[in-house]
Order: sequence, then structure tokens, then C-alpha cells
Amino acid sequence: LRFIFRIKKPAGDFPIVVWGISDLIRVIVSILFFIYIIAIVEGFVVKKLGLNIDLNLRMITNTFFIDIAAGLIILYFVIVKYKERLQALGFRFKHFFKDVLTGITAYVFILPFLLVVLILSIWLLDFLGYTPPPQPVFEIFMEEHRSKVLIFLTVFVSVFGPIVEEVFFRGFMYSALRKHAGVLASAFLSAAIFSSLHTNMVGFLPILALGMLLAYLYETTGSLVSSITVHVIHNSLIVSLVFFVKSVLIR
Repeated sequence: LRFIFRIKKPAGDFPIVVWGISDLIRVIVSILFFIYIIAIVEGFVVKKLGLNIDLNLRMITNTFFIDIAAGLIILYFVIVKYKERLQALGFRFKHFFKDVLTGITAYVFILPFLLVVLILSIWLLDFLGYTPPPQPVFEIFMEEHRSKVLIFLTVFVSVFGPIVEEVFFRGFMYSALRKHAGVLASAFLSAAIFSSLHTNMVGFLPILALGMLLAYLYETTGSLVSSITVHVIHNSLIVSLVFFVKSVLIR
């Protein structure tokens, strides 16, 4: 297990980045600005053209464009502003297949722990009498029946989303925090932000643990391949579970 996770990694494996906390804040503010702009443009276009676009499709397309904007903003800071290569964001493929295997092994290893934490979270919130709101993305999957929309949503949630999120949360955010707060604090903080933006109270602790694992994999391999692998597997399993539940309910 120590060999697969490469705990004793060669010195200098982790990318040395030039951006810092101030750049991270600028990126976050820029993304929030684009979210605001996308909402205004969408409302104007829909009203001006009299389009009848249902809420599900609007939510999907908005999230898609927001992710694209976030990726482009990060690339601007890294490539244009600081003249860095993509390797600085963790795009290293020297040990691609080994990193993929590392991600698969790590996820299999941590999955029982995530399930235990999820069950305990559900029990605790139920004990406290708190009923969390349903996840919007799950509702979209359950309510949507158009095959093209479902295919797009599946690819977006299972593949495109995880790649963009790993670039932002691990490649950019974790690297920036790591320069000032150290490995452990940066892993926890980036994972906490990652979790708070993804789920309700039921899933906060499991996603927090998952985020810590993703930061750990990036730290030990110096590549985003392992963390992207875990993220893609995790989201794909959730999507598969939602489709399974939907098929059972339809019957």
C-alpha cells in the first residue's frame, strides 16, 4: 500500500507554483462575477427571444458555462499572467497508468470509510430532527427523460466536472494555500470549501474526507491524474446509483 500511494516520494515531485492567496481570491471573485453575468445574459436572452426553456436545462447549461469560465480564468492566470506551463497545474502524465492505478486503489481503500461516515451523518442529523433538502442535480436526473440531455448531464457530471474541479480545488487552490498554510491545513481547508459547495449537511463529512484524499493524492504524486481518477469514479458511481434508483421507481 505504501508503494502504491508513494508516500516516500522523490523531493521536488510536487509542482512549485508562483501564484498565491491573492491570486486565488482574484480567481474566486472573477468566477462569481461571471456567474452574475451568465445569469443576466441568460435572463435577457430568454426574455428577449421568448424562449421556453425548462428549469432543468437552464441549470445544466448555466453550470456548464460557469465551469468553462472557471477553467479559462485559471488558465489565464497560469499561462498568460505567469507564463507557466500546464504542468504547474498538475498536468503531468509521466506515470499516467501508475497514477490511475493509485487513484483506483485509493478509492477502493477509502470507500468503506466514506460509507460509514455517511451513515453516521444521516443517523446524527435524523437524531437532531434535521431533514436536508434534496440535491438539485439528483432531482434533475430523476425528473429528466430526454436521452440527449441525460447523456450530456452524465458526461458533464462524471467527467468534465471532475476535471475542472480538480484543476481549481487541487491544482490551483490547494497549491496556493500550500505555500502559506502547509500541507495539512491546506488539504483540510480546500477540502472543506470543496465539500461546502457540493452537498448538504448529510454529505458534508464524506465529501470532506474525499477532498482530503484528493489533496493527499496530488501531494504524493505531484500529478492530478490520481485525484481526477478518484473524482471521476466517485461521480460515476453516484450517477449510476441514481439511474438504478430511477429505473426501480419507474417499474
